Amino acid sequence: MRRPPTPPRRIAAALAAFALLAACAPGADVAECPGVEVGNFRLLATRTAAACAGDTAPGDGSAICLAATPSQVVDCATARPVPACCFDRLFPAAQAVTVTIAYGSQGSSAALCPARPLASPFLGTRTPVTGGETLAVELDSAGAVLAACASACAVTVHHAITGTVARDPLSGAATGFAGELVETASATPSADCTPCAAPCAATWALVSAP
Repeated sequence: MRRPPTPPRRIAAALAAFALLAACAPGADVAECPGVEVGNFRLLATRTAAACAGDTAPGDGSAICLAATPSQVVDCATARPVPACCFDRLFPAAQAVTVTIAYGSQGSSAALCPARPLASPFLGTRTPVTGGETLAVELDSAGAVLAACASACAVTVHHAITGTVARDPLSGAATGFAGELVETASATPSADCTPCAAPCAATWALVSAP
């Protein structure tokens, strides 16, 4: 089996621990993906939406970003609606990652594992459909402190991937994956993040690289 695996105010780095696309940690081992390997896929992730506290970034950028010159700094803390370029700093607009998908030998369990050191697996279920299987896998991470908001502003991040594993109609081999990643960051129950606002969320479309 293959062995896969700060912020402006208000819209602070909600995805400080971006589980799927975060950079690798040098020198660390990549853990095995639990289950029987189905396939390895190079996925392209393209952000399709991003919002914090009800402010949605325009899909085509905004005047405040386009007008900024190298000597100017966009005030992401107070600009409303939040400019698209501010979200670019927090939620990567486009990235790529290699993942392993594995299934439990019994039942309907499934895992999606980013092939990078220290990555935790997304765990969930699979459902047979015509031409493959649908996946619904999740991961919760904690421990990020948004010090630019407040010294006690701790957040948890929920990561959810849904999508479909496609299979060759003749061989039955897995040929690709397409789906969606949604990440939502929320303040922990006891955290005081004043004056920042939460939650923050972003969505990426996932497709297999050609």
